[in-house]
Amino acid sequence: MTRAASLSARLADRLKAIGGGRFGSFWLGLAVTAALSAGYVAWCAALGSLDALFDPSQPLGLSSKARGQTVTNALIGFLLATRHLLTQRAPEHWAPVQPLTHLSPDAFGRFVRDEVARAGRRRPALDLLGALLGLGVVLLSTGRVGLVEVFGSPTLLWALGANALAFVLMTRAAASSILGRSYASIAGAIREFDLLDPRPLRCFGQQGLRRAFYWAGGSSIASLLAWDLDRVGPLVTILALTLGLATYALLEPARILRHRVRDAKEAELAGVRPRIRAAREKLWAGGEAGELPALLAYEQRLMEVSEWPFDAPTLVRFGALALVATGSWLGGALVERALDGLLGGP
Repeated sequence: MTRAASLSARLADRLKAIGGGRFGSFWLGLAVTAALSAGYVAWCAALGSLDALFDPSQPLGLSSKARGQTVTNALIGFLLATRHLLTQRAPEHWAPVQPLTHLSPDAFGRFVRDEVARAGRRRPALDLLGALLGLGVVLLSTGRVGLVEVFGSPTLLWALGANALAFVLMTRAAASSILGRSYASIAGAIREFDLLDPRPLRCFGQQGLRRAFYWAGGSSIASLLAWDLDRVGPLVTILALTLGLATYALLEPARILRHRVRDAKEAELAGVRPRIRAAREKLWAGGEAGELPALLAYEQRLMEVSEWPFDAPTLVRFGALALVATGSWLGGALVERALDGLLGGP
């Protein structure tokens, strides 16, 4: 095999590995965003509204409609990509828990896939609610609610459909986190664990971090809409809502497991403390300390066991996500003014 052929084969294998791994979700999100953006331009061109995409007086020469739709397209791509990542790689994410169950690796993988699929099943009523919310946000923000006005504006029609889709994806994600509770079933599958070795349980905190990224990352993308926000109230409301959802997504898997850890911790302490009392009474009666020092050290170690499955890196990463989301919205509110100054806008 020539050197060029060898390099080509290695590159092909690398691209295949990337497409099947976490970067496969990235390419999915990128493809969806590009397809929606191309579709939007083609839609406007077909209906004679291509000039609505451009405005030389605005930053980058794009109209506010075009900027807003580009952000919505990117948000839809991000939501689909993140959902794909959480679903397809769920068995891998939960793999550290498998040795704590009575399931084989293959059986555990099937169990996780079934639970994730059950949590993500479609709920038509919630999909309808999400679509109505998406439609309502567009109509209220534009102040155009008449059928004649809506059907007379190709860009508004597209915005209604895209926003409805984005809100359907968000309501599905919220339902999966709040109503699905797949992590509760996974926690219930754990039969035994070592209180002194919390490492296998930390995947609950890491899973919460991944779900928090869904909301914090989406919020950072949506923050580009702050270019066109003239009031602080909507900005603060959206930021508070998304950070609240991100915090809930982080804590909920860990909260489910915390009950198991707390019960196991209390049971272990309830078993060791009578032995401590017995060894202490023996010492007071003039006997030797025996196992008392070891029992006291074990009790202290148990009391120091954290009931929450978070390690320092997970908490630091969540803090970084929250800061990025907050900074994105606050920065986005100033971007248009900065661009105006740099590019000579009015």
